[in-house]
Amino acid sequence: MTGVIRIGSLSAFAIILSPMLSAGEFGNAFSSHEVVQEQSRIASAEAIGAIQNLMEGLRLRELGQSEGSEAFLQAAEQLFTSSKLMSDLTELEGFPSFDLTGDEQQEILEHLSTTGISVDFPNSFRTFRDAYANFAHLQVILAEQILTSLDAVGADERFYGRIASYVEALFFFADFLPRSSQARMG
Repeated sequence: MTGVIRIGSLSAFAIILSPMLSAGEFGNAFSSHEVVQEQSRIASAEAIGAIQNLMEGLRLRELGQSEGSEAFLQAAEQLFTSSKLMSDLTELEGFPSFDLTGDEQQEILEHLSTTGISVDFPNSFRTFRDAYANFAHLQVILAEQILTSLDAVGADERFYGRIASYVEALFFFADFLPRSSQARMG
């Protein structure tokens, strides 16, 4: 039951706050290099747009106005774009590559285990760069889940139930990454 309450609370939070989030708050990689900081903001803003479209699709389904397909397709496209931008960003000079503490690594692993998702992440969680690359990978997985669910779920079935754990993991990383990198910036 707590999982249902937690997911419901997360959904309400996302619906209410997604238009108000700034890229500096959502999955941003803080860096003293201006190019890295700007590209991170662009990638994060794209991810925020995807969340907005995802929530719009859910809103349309809730109101019975449509199946939300167009908004979900836009969300998936934006997640693919954001993932590509973030992956490219990790290759830039000046991208944060500090080691994560044992507590930070444990926080990530514990959170992922509570979501119940099974994702083969391409990187460990040893460094910030690894965690950021895995955040980018998670966006591809979520986009693929959205597209798969569009084909599999009818108008009378629960679309969000099929993607909720991935959305929750996305929000976790979107909070964890800026918190971790900003702490090192001083």
